Amino acid sequence: MNSNLVVAGTGIYGSASDQINSPLGIFVDVNLDLYVADCGNDRVQLFQSGESNGITVAGSTSLNPTITLRCPSGIILDAEKYLFIVDSGNSRIVGSGLNGFRCLVGCYGMGSQSNQISNPSSLSFDGSGNIFVADQRNHRIQKFKYLKRYCNNTPWVVQNIYSSSLTNRNQIYHRDCQKEIFYYESIQVKVIESGYYSFRGSGGIDPYGFIYKNKFNPLDPLENLLDRDYARDSDIQFKLDIYLDVDMIYILVVTTYDSKDTGEFSIVALGKKKVILERHSTPVNIQLIYPSKLTDNSPTYHRDSLVPEYHYEALQTHVNTTGLYVLWSESNMNAYGYIYKNDFNPLKPFENLLLSHGGECNDGQFKLIIDLEINTRYILVVTTRNPKITGNFSVFISGPNNVRLSLFSTTSESSYACMNYRPTWILIMICSIIQLMKKLI
Repeated sequence: MNSNLVVAGTGIYGSASDQINSPLGIFVDVNLDLYVADCGNDRVQLFQSGESNGITVAGSTSLNPTITLRCPSGIILDAEKYLFIVDSGNSRIVGSGLNGFRCLVGCYGMGSQSNQISNPSSLSFDGSGNIFVADQRNHRIQKFKYLKRYCNNTPWVVQNIYSSSLTNRNQIYHRDCQKEIFYYESIQVKVIESGYYSFRGSGGIDPYGFIYKNKFNPLDPLENLLDRDYARDSDIQFKLDIYLDVDMIYILVVTTYDSKDTGEFSIVALGKKKVILERHSTPVNIQLIYPSKLTDNSPTYHRDSLVPEYHYEALQTHVNTTGLYVLWSESNMNAYGYIYKNDFNPLKPFENLLLSHGGECNDGQFKLIIDLEINTRYILVVTTRNPKITGNFSVFISGPNNVRLSLFSTTSESSYACMNYRPTWILIMICSIIQLMKKLI
């Protein structure tokens, strides 16, 4: 069959309204209107039936720009006239709604995890609304469940307004696990009826919003992450539209686009039913700063049962009030922290262990966030990521009340030998017997 009609483009690449550049995908709707994924111009063009000039409906040059594209390669228009775009260069799928575009798939960067894609080329839907994506660079086809969107005809009602501010007393974290640090506030979210809800943040601090399922771990900010949003130069600086279950706890985290920014912010929660917002993170309330150092005379042990020896210092820890405490290090060494309940046995470094952290996503310094109880002995062990490293360190402890630290050591000569000599199987057995006898005396 010979082509006798050009319906879009002039045959010469360009960015004018009647031109396209390296088109990769098309969609024709029931009105014979043509949608073109105009890869080379980073936009989606609509050519209405019989028209040679296109209208930019998505991309930075559209009349009402709400999203930036990078080489779109596929497009679908559903029965409700919502657009779904394969944003290939950004390795994501975006969709339109009543309030503009939002990310649907691949919202946390390019990769090979189950929630990530890499340079997708096309998409399709099945009869149940599931999205199938040609995940080009991962050499696979991904299937994603697509729930009925929040863009229904039910009007949303303001259910809660949460106002607060970020100050230099807020908790800090490395938002993208990079060098820069950011103040943040976490807010527990509960709803009394399952459904779609919207959280819209604004303020003088240029806020960045994240929402998590069950809990938020500042040392692994991608864990449990459901969605995030940031929109510079907008009255609504982040907008999270999401389906929430009534029997689930969610954590909304507000931070900033720029490092160490402070100021006021507010969140408007919209939905059909009541939304409960309660502050979750506690302000930094430093109760103790403990300076010390690891030297060549510090005791050594085989951290995590590894062969190299590591210098360490063990500190007996007591709190006066049950609550959430944060213990962290500042040092010129890459510090590793462990906290134990009741006792610490360097020959069995996993026994009684409650929590450990080796400086991941915290610039090489340990950070332990843990609930501690009164009338309980805890042992904080400070050591290093690499063997036989010495140097100064300080331990900072923030929490609801006073904290006491004192050196914890094994006094018997036999125990000292167990701790400081390279263990053989026979020595380990002897030391274990000695430890058992001590408990029985």
